Amino acid sequence: MKKVLITAGRVYTPHQTIEEGAVLIEGEKIKAVGEVKELPPEIKEGAEEIEAREDIVAPGFIDLHIHGGGGAEVMDSTPEALEKLALFLARHGTTGFLPTILAAPPLKMLKAIEAALSALERGIRGAKVLGLNLEGPFLNPRQRGAQREDGLRLPDAGLLRELITCGKGFIKIMTLAPELKGALKLIELLARESITPAAGHTEASFKEIEEAAQRGLKHITHTFNAMRGLHHREPGAAGAALTLDTLSAELIADGVHVHPAIMKLMLKAKGEEKIALITDAMRAAGLPEGEYDLGGQKVRVRGGEARLADGTLAGSLLTLEKAVKNMIQRIGLTPNEALSLATTTPASIINLSQHKGRLAPGFDADLIILNPNWEVKLTMIKGEIIYHT
Repeated sequence: MKKVLITAGRVYTPHQTIEEGAVLIEGEKIKAVGEVKELPPEIKEGAEEIEAREDIVAPGFIDLHIHGGGGAEVMDSTPEALEKLALFLARHGTTGFLPTILAAPPLKMLKAIEAALSALERGIRGAKVLGLNLEGPFLNPRQRGAQREDGLRLPDAGLLRELITCGKGFIKIMTLAPELKGALKLIELLARESITPAAGHTEASFKEIEEAAQRGLKHITHTFNAMRGLHHREPGAAGAALTLDTLSAELIADGVHVHPAIMKLMLKAKGEEKIALITDAMRAAGLPEGEYDLGGQKVRVRGGEARLADGTLAGSLLTLEKAVKNMIQRIGLTPNEALSLATTTPASIINLSQHKGRLAPGFDADLIILNPNWEVKLTMIKGEIIYHT
């Protein structure tokens, strides 16, 4: 079994910081983590060594909500597009992700699911598909954001069962608007199927989110975006995200979607263990300014923002290493705190925290090497180097 020893100036697990640290990989798993001087010589015998003495080693990122990047989009509905996206993500330190399917007419959503499953079956290079995320179609038209109106549907148990059946157990999260008639029954159905029900693109009141949480709602999609604003007499979904301990919450930390003061408020209210950094990125992430397509709609990319013709934000151009860097430099988190938002917390939300999201013995060897400026130099997935500068 192949052994690799990575030595680094600093290792973030992210539960601890190890100066002059080392990570020993054996096959697809992490064998040992600790200070270089503490590793017994015999454990290192026969290992290929990667020296990163000026750099940082951290767990690979997990993106729970992403539509595209590097010129590809999930709704292209081909294994080739998904592989192109997966390779793009690996270059930016993401080792696992949930391809996120936009609200669309049922046949289009089913086709996108089938394409993702086909990619899984044949195997694709790059970041690993850890499941699927369905953002719709049971969303509130008044908060549709960049979702196409012709893709929205009223809650329909028959359609939901069709989507679930097509997903063959790979659907991990589904976003809906809990205030829509019949949505609470769908939340119960999702919970029974071990799919995390999420509230998003919603006009729900605080009370409606509370009731939904009692029926199985667990998660809030891109918190503060495509929902009522926080008001002191009607906190809405945003207020529920901040105050209901049973709910986890997504955060797009690009400085465009959420003001830094609100990011700090979220962290004070919920703590790192309940907030997952996501990108909600679209096709143009990593590409020059210009005009692009998002689910059949024209998007203009300019000044670090992606917007529809009417000015509506249309996803982000973010990658997770930039989100982590923003949380450190703009919000003041420690590296371990910021990293946990993109590693341990998302792994926990999709029930993978027993073998992903940390650098620890027995965990999958999904890790990254970054330079001191938080730029990715190497990405390893299950012991295999996928990207190297």
